[in-house]
Amino acid sequence: MKKSTRILALVCAIVLLLSSLASCGGKAKALLTLDSQSLSVNTYRLMLSIRKGEMAFAISQGYGNANSEKFWGTVIDDSSTTYNDYYTAEVFEKAQSYLTALALFDELGLTLPNAYLKAVDEEMAALVSGDGEGSKAKLNAILSEFGANYDILREYKLMVKKIEWLILSLYGENASKVSSTVKETYFKENYVAFQQILLSNFHYLFETDKNGDEIYYNGDGSIAYDVQKAAYSTAENGKFVYYTADDRIAYDTENGKRKPLTDDKGNQLTERYTTGEMLDRLNLAINLRDTASQGSAPTFQKLRLAYTDEDLSGEEYSDTLSYLATNVSYASISPSWSTLDAIAAKLSDMGDGEVAIVQTDAGIHIVLKYPVESGAYADERYTQWFGDSLYRIYDFNSNLINDLLTTRLADYNAKIEVNTDLLNGLSLKTSPSNFYYN
Repeated sequence: MKKSTRILALVCAIVLLLSSLASCGGKAKALLTLDSQSLSVNTYRLMLSIRKGEMAFAISQGYGNANSEKFWGTVIDDSSTTYNDYYTAEVFEKAQSYLTALALFDELGLTLPNAYLKAVDEEMAALVSGDGEGSKAKLNAILSEFGANYDILREYKLMVKKIEWLILSLYGENASKVSSTVKETYFKENYVAFQQILLSNFHYLFETDKNGDEIYYNGDGSIAYDVQKAAYSTAENGKFVYYTADDRIAYDTENGKRKPLTDDKGNQLTERYTTGEMLDRLNLAINLRDTASQGSAPTFQKLRLAYTDEDLSGEEYSDTLSYLATNVSYASISPSWSTLDAIAAKLSDMGDGEVAIVQTDAGIHIVLKYPVESGAYADERYTQWFGDSLYRIYDFNSNLINDLLTTRLADYNAKIEVNTDLLNGLSLKTSPSNFYYN
């Protein structure tokens, strides 16, 4: 799996603390040291718990369990790395990167504005009043599970503000201080444009008749028949029923609507294709790839409209391009997002106009690579690929700033000293999930 280079993020993104503060039992030991700055082992424990909470939430959306031993021991793809090793290493890298950011903050002589300090103190006061029921000691008891206390969490929040102020000072809000030339160069070097035909490895289940055919309904709930396709009709229960020559009901599949089968939570039921059916779909994918390769973009578009399992009902999705960054790890959000990493990696090795097949856990993707459109990152049509999002992984300006800042901090990394003895027993698997204290 591609290792994430997305190290630093804007505040309000998923950020991690760096600090060298006292723990509940006395002065915390420094895990990382860089000149006069350090990051304590307690802070690292807090960072692990925050990441575990993020993972638990993301995985639960796919109905998985981030608190199970089985999940963290699972080997990723064809590598020898487990989810536990991969994501624990990710947190450790972020700890190092935030330590270098703090060093740069001090080197530039930056000072946190009073408004930021006030905001943090108000947040901490609210926690003491609410979760601690007016007692700092009670709040400390809650935070101790994550290796933290009032002081460590407060400094965590202050460091979030310092990172925000560092980014605003260097690059401006939404990268406003970064030139259009730098933005365009970064865009062309780190993004790929494509369209795909998706042949999923599962299909949704709908209500069927006694022959196993999906039933199509009119808007009023009556059966939708295709009279022109029918070979004959019979009167049943006072209504005409239209049949095809092979004695199946002649449904109007073009204008009628199917009724989804759902579980007790209202989620539509699905069924995975068998191995044999997926082999047939792979053969179909090969034929579609070969046909598209001999044609043009319009040829691919016609095939896409006819075969893809994507929902292209929205006008904005029918003919616009999709974009992915090649220098971030989508799997860092959730293992299920590794599909996007696989597609991005394949596209980065392709030439414009080339068609290829990518097989992922989601199914079979026939992808056509397009040249990136100048300024697409600022085009409203592509907000979903470059705008702000829940995880900010799609935020173009955030990715750009991360890249610029990571490059600027590279020289600091070699100077970091690590107390490896303090890492024993610390991992995502052994960490509790922290959903609230970040």
